[in-house]
Amino acid sequence: MAFTLESARHYAGEAVRRGRLAHAYLVTGPAGSGKESLAGELVRQLNGGVGESLDALSSGLVRVVRPSSKSRLVTVQQVRELERTLRVQAPRGKTKVAVLVEAERLGEGAANAFLKTLEEPPPQSLLLLLTEAPEQLLDTIRSRCLQVSLQSREIQRSEEEQEMVALLAGHFQEGRDSVAGALRLLRRVSQLLDGVRAEIQKQADSQLEAEKATYQKTTEGDWLKRREETWKALAASSYLRERTRLFDLFLGWFADAVRQQVGVSIGLEFPEQAAVSAALAGRYSLQELMEKMEAVEALREQLQSNAQETLSLEAGFLKIFG
Repeated sequence: MAFTLESARHYAGEAVRRGRLAHAYLVTGPAGSGKESLAGELVRQLNGGVGESLDALSSGLVRVVRPSSKSRLVTVQQVRELERTLRVQAPRGKTKVAVLVEAERLGEGAANAFLKTLEEPPPQSLLLLLTEAPEQLLDTIRSRCLQVSLQSREIQRSEEEQEMVALLAGHFQEGRDSVAGALRLLRRVSQLLDGVRAEIQKQADSQLEAEKATYQKTTEGDWLKRREETWKALAASSYLRERTRLFDLFLGWFADAVRQQVGVSIGLEFPEQAAVSAALAGRYSLQELMEKMEAVEALREQLQSNAQETLSLEAGFLKIFG
């Protein structure tokens, strides 16, 4: 279940006061959900300090790492510098904090190096990984962190998100689940995903062409091949992130139905669709709704692997909506 930023701050403060912080947290959520704000709040509660931004809290005990190389990756060198910060002796009552912003940008070598730190965290240390795309992290990294998911604070949804909400609303208004209904919804969602993929690829191709026009005559060797591979990887990464964001809406629908079933009508993910989620709450038992949420989570995990997307979606949709 995703937390609001305010509730996440409350629980984090309680954990600090009771001395029950885990050694590593994976803070996830869409852009604007407050991941850096939560990290900054933890730093202030542990070590004090002033400054609204996370970077303003950097010190000898606090290191904030962001992607900085030309390929927009966190490098091995940055991880080594982070490790040096964690090895220093912290004054009594203080905590060494390492924050990885856009943690999904860990390069392969950097990820493996950071994994060693996660496996054997230094004393008096806290590791915070912030990301919109946790599925792009190594399973071994995710499994060693306690995940905190933040809700979106954005009122305005993207066109693709609005279309997905409309597709789900239409499906739920049609009545009880059926195989035909699940496959019909799958076709429409697949068309939406194809459009998202095509738009991302179009933007990546445009950026690559712009680079060619600017730099091709001044570079040598395999520069073009490396840049093509870089933009291909970035396009794939962006698509996975957008797909995850769209599928997060599935959980929101069933969570709204659960809230309505237990009599909570405030804080709905889709307040404009309250009548639809109320009908959904009346159509299924609490156990059935929880099972559907578990099926959504299983589909997300399946898609995070190297499984074939089309087959995974068909099996998942039949279980969730069939």
